[in-house]
Amino acid sequence: MGRMKEHAMRLEEHFWYLAEQTVSGCENVEDYVSEMSEYRQFLPLHDDSEFTEIVVDAFNHYWEEKGHA
Repeated sequence: MGRMKEHAMRLEEHFWYLAEQTVSGCENVEDYVSEMSEYRQFLPLHDDSEFTEIVVDAFNHYWEEKGHA
């Protein structure tokens, strides 16, 4: 695996770690997207609309798992 791909994978892993730490403290999806936008640089392979979609999906999945959907 190339160094760039490994680097991108590490960035994405770090992003999802931060996402898991952040989601429970956000009352709504807009707050979550805003919070996670601070870490936008960790998902460089996604454009802004993909980034937003990924974050919204993660928020909804988290709260569905918790039974609050």
